[in-house]
Amino acid sequence: DLAVLRRAAEVLGEPIYVFGDDAKDYFNQLAIAAPDLWKLGIVFLRDDELMIVSERRLGFGTHGASNIAQRFSEAILFMFRQDMDRADAAHRPLEWQRRRATVPGVSDADCYGLPPISPADGQGVHIDRVCPHQRLYSVYMYTDDPIFVVVGVDRALRALRIWRQLTSDVGLIMA
Repeated sequence: DLAVLRRAAEVLGEPIYVFGDDAKDYFNQLAIAAPDLWKLGIVFLRDDELMIVSERRLGFGTHGASNIAQRFSEAILFMFRQDMDRADAAHRPLEWQRRRATVPGVSDADCYGLPPISPADGQGVHIDRVCPHQRLYSVYMYTDDPIFVVVGVDRALRALRIWRQLTSDVGLIMA
């Protein structure tokens, strides 16, 4: 992605930005579902005293914790991409779309539609189709560390605003 977006930046005469973020105490921000609480009880016997500890948050070392956290990360990125695609729709350079259409092996088969934006959103842009291979940004998240690659100053600012709004909306505490 970085090589392709670096080329896009060159073609469009735009800078490229790579930036990241970090969620604070990520696992501990994820609550255990009520039906699974019984699975995370720990019993200690100290002298003649019985102690029971019941974890209510996803803990480090819990079987499957990384998998659960990564799936949550992928869901967040899915929402980010939808919001970013919607916000970026009116700002896609035709030159980049034209060039991407000529790349061998790239097809519109992976393109998809987004739900229409309600007038209350104030966006005024309706996207019929989004083609991921034409995006001028990329984002990945390894557990609690997202990394963004974005072409252009305005697009980078859009990405930062959308990311901040999304993390606020889902109640994610960032480091």
